[in-house]
Amino acid sequence: SWKSAVDDNTDLEGLSYAIKMGTSPGAEDIISSNASVNGVRNTAGKGNAEHNTKWKIALEPGTYYWSVQSIDNAQTGSEFSFEDVFTVSDENLLYDLGDSNGDDKVNIADIINVVDFMLGVSLPRFIDYASDVNNDNNINVLDLMSIVDIILNPTTVINSLSVSTFNAEQTQKAKIKTLSDMKYRSSEPVGDVFVYWENGALFMESDHNIGGIQLSISNDIEVQFTDAVAHLNKTKIQRENEFEMVFYSINASALEDNFEFLTYYGEVAKFDLNTLVVSTPSGQKLNVKLKTLSSDEIASENCFNVVGTYPNPITEDNVTLEYYTPEILSNQYITVFDLLGRELQRFSIANNKIGLQQIALNLKGLPLGVLFIEFSAEKPDNSKIKHTSKVLKQ
Repeated sequence: SWKSAVDDNTDLEGLSYAIKMGTSPGAEDIISSNASVNGVRNTAGKGNAEHNTKWKIALEPGTYYWSVQSIDNAQTGSEFSFEDVFTVSDENLLYDLGDSNGDDKVNIADIINVVDFMLGVSLPRFIDYASDVNNDNNINVLDLMSIVDIILNPTTVINSLSVSTFNAEQTQKAKIKTLSDMKYRSSEPVGDVFVYWENGALFMESDHNIGGIQLSISNDIEVQFTDAVAHLNKTKIQRENEFEMVFYSINASALEDNFEFLTYYGEVAKFDLNTLVVSTPSGQKLNVKLKTLSSDEIASENCFNVVGTYPNPITEDNVTLEYYTPEILSNQYITVFDLLGRELQRFSIANNKIGLQQIALNLKGLPLGVLFIEFSAEKPDNSKIKHTSKVLKQ
């Protein structure tokens, strides 16, 4: 790792970096920097470390020399830093999977260390390659639950297909010399979790047990989490325009197969479910799929429901809004807004039918990008209905 460079004309975020490393002074037989010894770039482009100020590399035992240069927006390289030298030997063993703080033990302290890292706390020590248990370059709830599983089941090997145990004698710490020796867990999904909205609540159901959940929520949305996740540990990570919630269990207890996760107050369109990460109690990933209620399920609710807006993305100007109403609605309008809240088009809907309805719209002439389609109407008792769908026009 190295400190950020300073440039008179290029912002800090715009600088990239190039590393050179070799087995002798000035050599580049391990990593080539694509620059001369004076730092002049051989070709235009970013450095091999891009905008990072640290780099991860697996090395065999030996002595290594390395230095780094910065590259500005004009693709001009600086001189290389002072060359550093270090030795990798059999004694320089890597830490075990899950050993986040590098104390040669995997325990509750590692869970706390990972949570503090996610919160942005300055840590005395954080072993990133050991904390990223599934080696997906993200530290999240999947890694937390995997570390919990390592603590509770130290003799268990998890992969994407099976769970197997072996003799405790085989769990003796192997001499991990390089990252290629790390027995990372699979980052591939082992199944699906279906999420769906119903009467202002977000539900989850899966054939697999759920042990951890992580998602980002806009600061503009008021949310209340249900008792179904009350027994889980909770961490709130506040960011500029949103906050991130992490739910995890330190005893690997599982949630119900089908449960209400949260209730919300506002427009579903503002909810970004793409940030949702769901883990099994052992840290395996579940693929998140949005489920819409069937016509029979909607009818059984005997209340107004928007089934969906499709296709999404919109590629040929035409879009269909499908909804169910058990009673005749009046003053039905569909209004299209852009990201700035400006009204782009308004449709008056002449429809006095009940049941499952489909309204086809043509958005020809409207700009490409994110659009909001708002359906509004009045019930027979004069109460208002309003629903907004977020779509992408390509």
